[in-house]
Amino acid sequence: MSDSKHSPLRIAIWVMAVALVGAVVFALLGPDLGDSSTPLYEEPPQDAQWVLFVGNSHTFYNDLPDMVQRLADSDEKGAPIWTEELVRGGADLSDHLGAPQLRATIGRENFDFVVIQGGSLEPLIDPDKFAESFREIASLAKAEGAVPVLYEVWPRAENDPLYDHPMMPQSPDLFAREIIAATDKALEGSDALLAPAGRAWERSRRQGTGISLYMEDGNHATPAGTYLAALVIYATIRDTDLLDDLWYPRRHLSSQEAATLQKLASAVTDRD
Repeated sequence: MSDSKHSPLRIAIWVMAVALVGAVVFALLGPDLGDSSTPLYEEPPQDAQWVLFVGNSHTFYNDLPDMVQRLADSDEKGAPIWTEELVRGGADLSDHLGAPQLRATIGRENFDFVVIQGGSLEPLIDPDKFAESFREIASLAKAEGAVPVLYEVWPRAENDPLYDHPMMPQSPDLFAREIIAATDKALEGSDALLAPAGRAWERSRRQGTGISLYMEDGNHATPAGTYLAALVIYATIRDTDLLDDLWYPRRHLSSQEAATLQKLASAVTDRD
């Protein structure tokens, strides 16, 4: 944070109490697996790109990796995608670095991409540690021939109790600025790609799309929010424009809502 008198540890202790409330809501709601809990593939398709997801509930909730696979399956221009996950609820990047599974998993297969997602408050509480941890994981990925991708998180919803704390950002706008600053710092010198999901969420809020991206806990994504993140990640790793006929979770979104989210994802991933 900008006020150096308040240590990351002191802020983190307060945030744990706020996060506990969200965790209870999350546990009661349970994950929504989208349109189907049946995997798209039983085994890796021939000529598939391999993508490893490293993260926490913002990755496994609503099965974001499965959504990325289904987007690829519906895109006739590209190869299929096979995904694997290294996820743990509440984990930040330093937690993954401290576990032997990270290095073993990255080195086990020839992944084309490693998508790296930090804790929802990690860029806010200690941006320096967040940047250092990301760069270390990115270096592990590059050493194994994979392209690292930073999966950017989003601010809490406007009614989140976090905004009541005087040492926290006082609005989603300010929270978003903190995330963007920490994300950009983490990317410096990493040769990693950015999947700006948080910026897509902010664009949706500013434009007033009316599509609900947050669950009741003000933190985790609805299927619509996960779909938006999946679109951003897919467009990032494929470096491609999003087609109009891409897959979307029809049980949760209308075709018009899906088109709106596709436009948002295209707007934040356009590299021209």
